Amino acid sequence: MITKLDRYQWSYEDWRPLLQALKRPNTYRYALLAPEPKYKTLHQRKGRSFETPFGWLHLSKVPREGHVDLTKGSIRVGPLVLYVNMRTGRIQQQANRQWVRGKLKLARAASRPYWKGSYRRSVKEYLAFLNALAWDVQRCVDSGVFIQGPTVSAFNSELRRIAIRTLTSVYAIPYGQAKQLVEKYLHKVVFNRHKHNTHKSG
Repeated sequence: MITKLDRYQWSYEDWRPLLQALKRPNTYRYALLAPEPKYKTLHQRKGRSFETPFGWLHLSKVPREGHVDLTKGSIRVGPLVLYVNMRTGRIQQQANRQWVRGKLKLARAASRPYWKGSYRRSVKEYLAFLNALAWDVQRCVDSGVFIQGPTVSAFNSELRRIAIRTLTSVYAIPYGQAKQLVEKYLHKVVFNRHKHNTHKSG
């Protein structure tokens, strides 16, 4: 089943206030995700609220009812997972592996012989769709969100495997040619791209 999280397309603007706040020195330790603002006036010296596509995230420096202690656990906020990095003593934002895997779910759904029951995508449309999924993850990386190396490697490998398998079985393209098409037209997620390319879609 395809979920809202699977379909969410990364947008830096959705998370800019939160990501910028976490770059600065802070001592937030507790977090709560709620469907609406919990504190209409939350003093910034004690905490702060952020509106996200998945609800309101409330960060606090002091214990509050319902809040997760990020020194002992983590909280999922859509494509992000937040926890306190004990080495730095600050909140670390990491990509939610469920969101990354959701891109592969979308790739598999698009790899069926027919789309919406009657229409088969052209090879160009199919590869463009998969390429957009890869760039979605890349934009998240470029926004400064930490993604574990094995997660990125697994994503790149599985997306290519899905593409090659579909090109050979559904589109009857020889393996060698299918592999060349994938290498040419399917973006591979990498770390440390040039900052000027951060928000391009590929």
